[in-house]
Parts: sequence; structure tokens; C-alpha cells
Amino acid sequence: MPKAGRRGIVPFSLKTCLKERVVLCAVLAGIMGMGFVAGMAGGGALPEQTRRELMVYINDLFSSLAGAGMLPAKNIGHILGENVLKTGGLLWLLGLSVIGAPLIAAILFLRGFSLGFTAGVLISQLAWKGTVLAMLALLPHNLLHLPGLMLTAAGAVAFSFRALQSMLGRPSPGGIRHHFLTEGSLAVVGSILLAAGSLIEAYITPVLVLYAGRGLL
Repeated sequence: MPKAGRRGIVPFSLKTCLKERVVLCAVLAGIMGMGFVAGMAGGGALPEQTRRELMVYINDLFSSLAGAGMLPAKNIGHILGENVLKTGGLLWLLGLSVIGAPLIAAILFLRGFSLGFTAGVLISQLAWKGTVLAMLALLPHNLLHLPGLMLTAAGAVAFSFRALQSMLGRPSPGGIRHHFLTEGSLAVVGSILLAAGSLIEAYITPVLVLYAGRGLL
């Protein structure tokens, strides 16, 4: 009886959850990595005319910012909504739906592709200057965003798998309620990282990019 009681509600341990899902996290990270590589290749292989137009746009953007002497206003609520609700929330809802779980891989691939594409365009056009700009534009907030996405996606996929097992008549230890709480807690931790990354994206990344752009472009 004591054992059965402990199986109902098990205290959440991030370390334990990560150990149990290390393979899943590695697979998800690999999918995002493939998207990044594909994006890098796509950004570097754009037609010359398209790359010129993009560079004109980038130069005009930095010139206008430098002339204004200030950063454009940032809507932190919008950024939080995009990262935490639309991205993190969508990943969790797809996991809850079970049948939508495969779309989680597609979202991670597309996120990696967009990051790689941006880096590819900057590096192909500006060489080492583009590398510096790409790092400043993408790295600060993504140091938190990417782990947040991984945790949220891993929790969503793991819950989807457990729910599917239960539907097929193969209930796992602890029951679906336990897994909902555990994987949901993992998603909450991921959302906290997404929110923290959003603050960096709104208030720190633009400053770094603006001042770097003034010196490099």
C-alpha cells in the first residue's frame, strides 16, 4: 500500500526528467540542427539579386536606427505572446492532442531553419562581420529560447507517447494523471526559459545588434 500511494503523485525533479528523456532531447535537438544546416545552405545560396536587395534593406535599417540615435520601441507583451503562448503553448497543445505530436518535429525544424537562414544570409554577404552580427542577433536570447523549446517539446512528446500507450490499453506506472503533471511541469520550466529569453530579446539583443551594426556596417 505505501508503494501504491507514492505512485499517485511523484515530486517533480528536473534532473530525473532530463535523465529519462536524454535520448528524446537528443533527437529533437538533432531535428532542429538539421533545420539550421538547411537554413544556412538556403541563406547562402540565394540569387545574387535577392542578396543585394536584402543587404540594401539591412543597411537602410541600421542607417535609420543610427540616425535616430535610439532603438525602436519593443512590445514585450507581443514578444512574450509569440514565444511563450504561440510557440510553447502550441507545442504543449500538440502533445495533448496526441495526433498532433509529429507536428512538433516540424516546428522545431522550421525554427532551426529560420535561425540558419538568417545566419547564412549575413555570413555569405558580410563574411566575418556577418558572423559577428549573426552571433549578436541570434545567440543572446536563444541561449534560453532553445533549451526552453527543447524542454517544452520533450514534455509534449513524452506525454503524447504515454497517452497513446494508455489508449492502446498499456497504461504506464503512475497513470496518465502522473504523466500529465510531470510532463506539464517540464513544459512549465521550458516556458519560464522562453519568457526569460523574451526579455533578453526585447531589451538586450537589440542594443547589441544596433551598436555592433554602427561599427561594422
